[in-house]
Amino acid sequence: MRIRTAKEEKDDLQLIDVEATVEVFISEVQNSFSLFLGCLTSGLSEEIRLFDGVIGETQSLKRSVVAVVTGSSIHLKFKVGLESSSSAEHDCSFIAGNHGSNARKIETDFALISVKVTWSPLPKGH
Repeated sequence: MRIRTAKEEKDDLQLIDVEATVEVFISEVQNSFSLFLGCLTSGLSEEIRLFDGVIGETQSLKRSVVAVVTGSSIHLKFKVGLESSSSAEHDCSFIAGNHGSNARKIETDFALISVKVTWSPLPKGH
């Protein structure tokens, strides 16, 4: 995505370069628990909610796609607990790349959370 600033397209400001596809797999579930997954990226001050619900068994969460500026970070916040007031917070961050993927595992008292972020360039001219 670009902001028009000049007559020539090459002089326009580049706003968003890549999309991050966030995939989360929950395994080794010990007990049912509440999970909130939020995301901060590219200078946004407001957290984007990617998931807020109860996990009772091994499952994959619905994939989420977030636009990110190349070289900036995407921060994922996982709040895990029996109730939202007694949640433990687990964070992980990834630096946006032009392509490829990054993965992390988060061990909690309730389950193992596997996170994969896949980077894809946005088509030119968008």
